[in-house]
Amino acid sequence: DSILWQMPLQEALERITEVVAKALKAERASIWRMLQQLHAIEVLDLYESRADTHTQGQRLLIADYPGYFTALQQGRVIDAVDARQDYRTRELTESYLEPHAIDAILDASLWIAGETHGVLCIEKVGSPRLWTDAEKGFAVSVADLISQLLVFDQTRQNVNRYEDILDNMPAVAYRCSPDLNCKMEYISGGIETLTGYPREELTGNDGRNYASLIHPDDRADVQQRISQALEGRESFVVDYRIIKSDGEIRWLHEQGRASYSDQGKPVSIDGVVSDITERHNIESQLREISANQQAVLDASNYSVISTDLEGTIIGFNKAAERMLGYRAEELIGKATPAIFHDINEV
Repeated sequence: DSILWQMPLQEALERITEVVAKALKAERASIWRMLQQLHAIEVLDLYESRADTHTQGQRLLIADYPGYFTALQQGRVIDAVDARQDYRTRELTESYLEPHAIDAILDASLWIAGETHGVLCIEKVGSPRLWTDAEKGFAVSVADLISQLLVFDQTRQNVNRYEDILDNMPAVAYRCSPDLNCKMEYISGGIETLTGYPREELTGNDGRNYASLIHPDDRADVQQRISQALEGRESFVVDYRIIKSDGEIRWLHEQGRASYSDQGKPVSIDGVVSDITERHNIESQLREISANQQAVLDASNYSVISTDLEGTIIGFNKAAERMLGYRAEELIGKATPAIFHDINEV
């Protein structure tokens, strides 16, 4: 049933136990999982057909039933016609079988990667029962389906955790095609905050190309620098502007690297994009302030030379150039004022 893969795991397990109980005309059907750290199994869902109820949470300790758990580990099926007499299940009699009036058990181990991770348990109440080969084959098939669902659910949880981490990052992670359109195969949830466009609009087959968001004046340079990096099989770092959905212009910082086929052709680009608008604005303001300060110094008739704490020249105005005959670019970051003095005077 394809709908099982779309359901939350618990709903899927409840659907399975109901179907199994009805199909095999059993009073009880349950799904258990191994708790390795607790050395126990725990019921994920128990369906009782007479009461039409689902329950969860009961546990059985492995140490209390060593023969039963050994049988689960050694084979796929336990087909106990008379569960209170069968050597594989009789140790369950006092604490489990008799309290629930269980007389026959059909168990199929849940195998994942060749190891037992749980069991599908089908129980007959009131009298012994001979389980047919068809019923045993059915139980194994359902157990395999449950194993697949458990793996799928774990994968889904891992993906969701990964998505949550990425969505809470201040940057946006992506994977895109290695062409000029930058068609997004994956992009994390923060893209809507970054661009104003929902993720779905940038990733679907009919979606908007991310490259179209780049400011027209920056687009050619960005494409050229990324293309050069792909040709050289190198990482790239590039800053550029985008135009958001509301028309606002933001500065972004992007770094990424391509993955290549065995033939050496780029197949995708993985990267991270972050908003650096505030940083860019501050840097622009600092450059403007520095330019204004330099203009004031250059207009002065006094020679002004400034150094850092280690004595290296970091400022050299026009008056100093005229008086000493050096150009600022010859000295800034390269020399100390000692160059202007007789060596014996320094």
